[in-house]
Amino acid sequence: MNNTNLNPKSNQLYAVLVSAVGAVVFTTFVIVASYLWPSVQSWLAKIFSHHWIGKSVLATGFFFVSLAINMVVMKMRPQADSAPSTTSTGSTPSINSPQFYSGQAGQASSLQATDEKIVRMLWKLFWFSLVGTALIFGLNTYETFLAGK
Repeated sequence: MNNTNLNPKSNQLYAVLVSAVGAVVFTTFVIVASYLWPSVQSWLAKIFSHHWIGKSVLATGFFFVSLAINMVVMKMRPQADSAPSTTSTGSTPSINSPQFYSGQAGQASSLQATDEKIVRMLWKLFWFSLVGTALIFGLNTYETFLAGK
């Protein structure tokens, strides 16, 4: 399957999801780095008046820069025809027909691939967020209850 799709909004959604996953990974990295290297936390506090403000500004900036880059990359991808090709009977398949997703409808099969990519990216966003949250929670728990003893 190719990277074209029938809905240009799918490319925009995919770009947002990729940027969100990147922002989650970046934020987790910055938070862990500030725990492991106090100089990172003091640098954030020095530049942004408080380390949490610095983390927020950097994460937001990372998201929007990544989003701009991803949107440009998605716009450079070729777009599919505005309508799927016809079936062997000469009619255009509906979205509910098996031909629409089986590849028998020309460009229509790429819509399924795009949907699959979006669902995979949503799952990546979920898992990276969950792992990042668990990691940060674990670091806070360690620092609060075990590091002081």
